[in-house]
Amino acid sequence: MTIALSSAVRKVVTNCHPVLRRVFREFGRQGVRWALLRVPEGGLADPQSDVDLLVHPRDLSAAASLLNQASFARVPRRSVSHHYLCYCADADRWLWLHVTTSVGFGSHRVALDDTSGCLARRHIRDGVAFLEPAAAFWLLLWHCLILKGTVAAHHRAALADLCGAAAADDHFAAMFAAGCGGHAELPARLLQLALKGEWAAVEGCAPAVHKIARVRECRQRMLRLARGGAGDLSAPGLRVAVLGPDGAGKSTLIAGIRAAIPLPSRAIYMGLTGGATRFVRRFPIPGVAFLATAAIIWSRYLRGWYHSARGRLVVFDRYIYDAVAPPASPLTRLQRLSRRLSGHLCPQPDLTVFLDAPGGVMHARKGAYTPQILEQWRTCFRTLSARISAFHLVDATRSCDEVRIDVVHEIWRRQQRLWTRAGVAGGCP
Repeated sequence: MTIALSSAVRKVVTNCHPVLRRVFREFGRQGVRWALLRVPEGGLADPQSDVDLLVHPRDLSAAASLLNQASFARVPRRSVSHHYLCYCADADRWLWLHVTTSVGFGSHRVALDDTSGCLARRHIRDGVAFLEPAAAFWLLLWHCLILKGTVAAHHRAALADLCGAAAADDHFAAMFAAGCGGHAELPARLLQLALKGEWAAVEGCAPAVHKIARVRECRQRMLRLARGGAGDLSAPGLRVAVLGPDGAGKSTLIAGIRAAIPLPSRAIYMGLTGGATRFVRRFPIPGVAFLATAAIIWSRYLRGWYHSARGRLVVFDRYIYDAVAPPASPLTRLQRLSRRLSGHLCPQPDLTVFLDAPGGVMHARKGAYTPQILEQWRTCFRTLSARISAFHLVDATRSCDEVRIDVVHEIWRRQQRLWTRAGVAGGCP
């Protein structure tokens, strides 16, 4: 059956991210039955949110293998659906695929592979598979009203494009009504408003829909609490230490990492001289200051271990390795011994990032210490490469974005390995 392409579909087919296009074409070559559920904001060329795909359950294993070959890693979320993430460092772009094996209206599931099933009646244009317009309209409207409670601007355009093919008395409209508690007149009312483009009325005309949404939201919230948190993952998160003298750009990088990586994260200060350690060092009794400092450092480390165990990316601002750099002020013999021991208090993190820049550059940025002292510290930090197995030296003279992309790419590569070791299906080797 030949279907004329709407302007919206033509735009999606023409403008598609090259990584997504390769994945979709491989799906076609390998016979994976799939379809795009809805077009994300920004389209497939520049998706600003996850890309929702429907995959036949019997083809899920093949799809996962193809995604793995395309450098996607499965995110170990506590969910019945599957999430795959890919970082394109050359374009500084994340691609997030949300793969589900069933769709429906509440408990009323849509058939996939019989003669009237939505995957059997899909349309493929230039490698991109679309649901038939009637199914796409009612499923998208359900997604907007039930899951989101609003009709976003980019979904309004899609619904306006699809509503001409929908009917208030078709199979999908009947399932929509059944999912809303049997309100048989509701589909006709919603379709009429969609044809007129009255989206505010669409959002507000169905109290039954909003009631279902509230019940569903409460149920999902209870499930998330029972499973251990909304943003937690079921596999450990990477622990990363960021090192560098004052002016290297640690704070800027840490903020950039947390903003860029679409995973739950925590930043924890692990310096030897800041925070509460400034006060305990004043204890006059020999050895007490060291023991108190060790307790503080270990409390920070254990906090990081806890967040990592919950699947969160942990970024340590400084680490015990600061002990290799001599302090700016002279120390007593006992203080030097305490500092040396402090440098071995905690296990190695999964990744140690050292921001490397000449002393003159760091002095020009911050001016806290002389270029000579900063250069001395730089030399000391560089010696850690022989001691630390996962040591990543970064040229910090580059722009903030270049440094961030470099580090994010390395973090993502090692996070994939960590998930693979934890037994997450679809991880990268």
